[in-house]
Amino acid sequence: MSSTKPYIFNEDTSPFIWEVSEFFRLDKFLIPKNIGTYDGTTDPDDHIFVFAQTMGFYCLSEHNWCRLFVTTLRGEARMWFIGLPPRSISSFEQLVESFRTKFLHNVKFQKPTNETVNMTQQISHNSVDEFVERSIEFQKTVPTDKQDLSMRQLLSLFINWIEPDRVVKDFSTKNDPAMEDLLNGARSFTILDAVHIKLPETETFIEALPRSAYSYACILEFHGALKGNPGRAGAGVVLRAIDGCLVYRVRGGLGNATPQVAEYQAVILGLRYALKKGFRHICVHGDSKIVYMQVNSLWKAKSQNMVDMCKVVKELKEKFLSFQICHIDREKNFEADTQANLGLLLKEGEVEEEVEKI
Repeated sequence: MSSTKPYIFNEDTSPFIWEVSEFFRLDKFLIPKNIGTYDGTTDPDDHIFVFAQTMGFYCLSEHNWCRLFVTTLRGEARMWFIGLPPRSISSFEQLVESFRTKFLHNVKFQKPTNETVNMTQQISHNSVDEFVERSIEFQKTVPTDKQDLSMRQLLSLFINWIEPDRVVKDFSTKNDPAMEDLLNGARSFTILDAVHIKLPETETFIEALPRSAYSYACILEFHGALKGNPGRAGAGVVLRAIDGCLVYRVRGGLGNATPQVAEYQAVILGLRYALKKGFRHICVHGDSKIVYMQVNSLWKAKSQNMVDMCKVVKELKEKFLSFQICHIDREKNFEADTQANLGLLLKEGEVEEEVEKI
């Protein structure tokens, strides 16, 4: 028999508030088999419906529903839950809303018609305006009895194309979104707006690039997460193409560190990774004001450790043909924050990466 100890979830990092995570546990309660598990690849609404309808037969509290729902998650869905910010979920409604926002775009509809396939292939690389125009023309050709299906196919394509959670959430709140909602939404923003990177510095950076350099340019988002101060730390990095499309997710374990060290290690991890992947023009986004000010030589680093790490960043900076660093609000750094929290689960020096879209 193996002597390996089972993984014990650390309540200090639980996404649930204390009232939920500390609630009385139903040690002898077994999840009904008809609920099944969810891995992030099918319709989240189906899973929520079966769970809610089945659990409605039992006299359980909302806190129990929260804890039991998490036990039905596996694979990507389980990693999503683990990566949620600590103490950020206070109700089942909030948990389900976040769950739907994350996985709604993974819905697998019926096999699309040949016309839908051709249409989606044609618009996959178009601008928002072209997407809207082609969608309108396509929908006019669809028989009335099939318009709901084609609409759902277009909605799925659209939210996968633009990617950001904010837009997915806007559409997911509608029980029966109409084509008009989709098209009006498409007109209301650009890719840069959607991923929260429409900053003057970023626009200036992109405008200065020759078109021939676009494939060698990226936007780097970084964050360092901690449990305690100092405490166990993780680094999170997201690399995007300059149109906002997510390209790589990277997370690393840092061992014990202070907040400033975690932030510096995160940006160093990101810059080295970007160079490794062949990027030569980079715009860096982070919510650490210390890193932003010191790298721009607006503040002086006081401790020798900070001086050394700032020097490393500046040395990496010189390896790029163009470099820009911007300070952003914490709420706009969600993707990097998620990766940093996943980094907390890794051993010191361990790095994981995901290729999202190339």
